[in-house]
Amino acid sequence: NGGFLQVQGSTLVYSTETGGGGATAVWTLMAGWENSVTKTNIGATYTTLITVTGFVGFLNMVDFNGKTEIIMHCLWDKVGTGTQSIRLVDAVTSANVLASLNVATGSNLLASTAIPTWASTVIVFLRPEVKSTTAGDDPIFRVLRLYAK
Repeated sequence: NGGFLQVQGSTLVYSTETGGGGATAVWTLMAGWENSVTKTNIGATYTTLITVTGFVGFLNMVDFNGKTEIIMHCLWDKVGTGTQSIRLVDAVTSANVLASLNVATGSNLLASTAIPTWASTVIVFLRPEVKSTTAGDDPIFRVLRLYAK
């Protein structure tokens, strides 16, 4: 018997019954960025995705306490020829990378990944960074969502 995923509030649940009966929580939305941004001349090294004066990269505060795995979902329009990538980093120590993903036009999903030790027991502030192997690419970011369980 097949089941299906559905959204209930900010949680993705797996259910075998219509209407959510028998649902088991699967993934909880932990952070999200939903600002359409054209990254003109994206650059070949990672740079902060959203740069608006006073917003320090649109940080999201996340508490992974009790969680062990993450998935990342990104909507992206690839404009250019390079390999384009997005990652989530600790806003305090950008060498601490939570997850990274090469992206193409459309829906991009990072498969279930263990939460790194540095983020597993503390509240972290995350910021998205982007790059391309072709510095002159002009991709359009649409949405990034981070789920955990």
